[in-house]
Amino acid sequence: YLDLSMAVPKNSRRTAKPEISPLNSWRVRGLVTLAVLLLATAMGLWRGRFSNDKQSEVSASSSSRAVREVMLASAEDEVKELRSWSLECSSKETQRCTAVKCLRVVRDGLIPPPQLAALTQLAGDGMALGSAAGGPTILDLHSGALSKGTRFINVFHEAARRADPVFAPEAFNVYRTVKETVLATVREVFGAPVLLTKPTFFSRITNKPSVTAHDEYWHPHVDKVTYGSFDVTCLLYLTTARANFTGGSFMFVDGNEHLLVEPRTGRLVCFSSGSENLHQVEKVSGGQRLALTMGFTCDPARAIPDPSPATASTTAARPDAKV
Repeated sequence: YLDLSMAVPKNSRRTAKPEISPLNSWRVRGLVTLAVLLLATAMGLWRGRFSNDKQSEVSASSSSRAVREVMLASAEDEVKELRSWSLECSSKETQRCTAVKCLRVVRDGLIPPPQLAALTQLAGDGMALGSAAGGPTILDLHSGALSKGTRFINVFHEAARRADPVFAPEAFNVYRTVKETVLATVREVFGAPVLLTKPTFFSRITNKPSVTAHDEYWHPHVDKVTYGSFDVTCLLYLTTARANFTGGSFMFVDGNEHLLVEPRTGRLVCFSSGSENLHQVEKVSGGQRLALTMGFTCDPARAIPDPSPATASTTAARPDAKV
C-alpha cells in the first residue's frame, strides 16, 4: 500500500476549509429550512388557485355541453297525422341511396289494433322457444334466428320438434300485410322505391344485465354503419312506455340535444339511416319493451323475401338489437 500524500511536500498541500461551528451550522440550516417552507407554501397556494381556476373552467365547459332533452312525441301524445322533420343529408356514408330523402317521421294509428295484437302474439310465440341470457331477445322470422342464452338457434327447427303447432298460419299473413303497409308509407314519404332488407326482426328488451357485447343496445349508433344495407329504418312499437315498461325511450342524438320519442303501441318511427340520424335507446329499467325493426334498401340485390317457415335458415347475419 502506497500513501501518495507522503510524496507531496507539506507546503504544496491544499489548505483545509475552516470548519463551521455547531452553533453557526444550526442557524444556517434553520434559515434554509424556513426559506424552503415559505417557498413550498407559496407554490401550494398558487397551485391551489390554479387548480380551482381550471376546475371552474372545466365545470363551466361541462355546463355549456349539458344535454338538452326535447320531447318529439310522448307515450300519451297520440300522433294522428304524420309528423315529419327534414334534415341535411350526411356525406359520411359514400354508399348510400341518394334517392332517399333525409327525414325523421312519427305516426300513430297506421296499423289497426287487431294486426298489432297478431304481431305481438307472433313474436311471443316465437320467443317462448328461447330467451337471451342478457339484454335483448331477438326473433328474425326471415332467417329463423332466435336468441337462446348467448347464441342463436333456428326458431322453425325448434318449433318442428314440438307436438303442437307453434305459429298460427294466419299470423304470417298479418306480418306481410303490416310490412306492405309500412313499405307503401316509406316509399311515399321518403320518395324512393325501396325494398325490405335484412336484418328485419322483433326485439324484446328487459332490464337483464348484459352478458355479451351484443347485449349493449344503448350505445349511440348509425344504422347505415351498423347494418350496411339499410337506407331507411322503421320501428313499429308493440308496447307502451310506462304502461308496459320503464326507461327505453328512443332518442335522436343531435350534438347536445337528445330528441326523444317514447314508444307507444302502434307508433311507427321512420328515418333515413345515415349519420344525420345518430340515435340510441335508453336502458330499460323494468318491464318488457317489444318492437319490430324493419330495414329498407334501394338495392334490389339486398332485398329479402317475406318470411316462410319452409324456407327460413340461419344463414343471415346475426341480428343486433341496437334500434
